[in-house]
Amino acid sequence: MTQSKPTATNDNTPWWKQPMCWVVIGGPASVVVASLATAVIAWKHIDPIIQEDRSGASKVELEGPPGSSTGPALQGRNHAASPVRGSMPGSHP
Repeated sequence: MTQSKPTATNDNTPWWKQPMCWVVIGGPASVVVASLATAVIAWKHIDPIIQEDRSGASKVELEGPPGSSTGPALQGRNHAASPVRGSMPGSHP
C-alpha cells in the first residue's frame, strides 16, 4: 500500500506572500476602485436640471458652456427627451 502525501504544507511564510490572499483581496479592492472612479466621472459630468414652465412643458437649457461646440448635440439630446413635439426649429409636427 502506498501512502499519499499531505496536500497542505505547514510553511511559515507570511500571509502577504501567499498568492491566494491577493486573489481574495484583489477582487473587492478592484470593485471599490472602480466605484470611486465611476463616482468621480458622474460628479464631473452632471446633467442639466430640467425646469417646467407655466404651461407644464419641460424646458431644458439648450446651450452648453460658453465657447463649446456641443450646442447642436445638446439640442438634439434635449429634443429627444422632450415630451413636447415641434419644439425644435425646423421640426415638423
